Amino acid sequence: VQARVHNVLDHIICPTDEEEKQKIAQTKANDPNLWNRLDAVALQWMYATVAQDILSSILVINDTAESCWKRIAAMFQDNKHSRAV
Repeated sequence: VQARVHNVLDHIICPTDEEEKQKIAQTKANDPNLWNRLDAVALQWMYATVAQDILSSILVINDTAESCWKRIAAMFQDNKHSRAV
């Protein structure tokens, strides 16, 4: 919800629509400082809301919100398979 409110959802989940992808690329190219700051905000929210043991597993230098989100999702996806067995 916070990512939508602050209009940073595209930093976490890349859109699949080509037109939206082009808009995001243009925005990123027009103001890279703003893009990086908003990406850091989204990344900070993720870091602040995960458990400490998960945080130590996902911290990466010069990370992006999208990459971090993918690592978190993969951790839970892997856990889902092991619980099913």
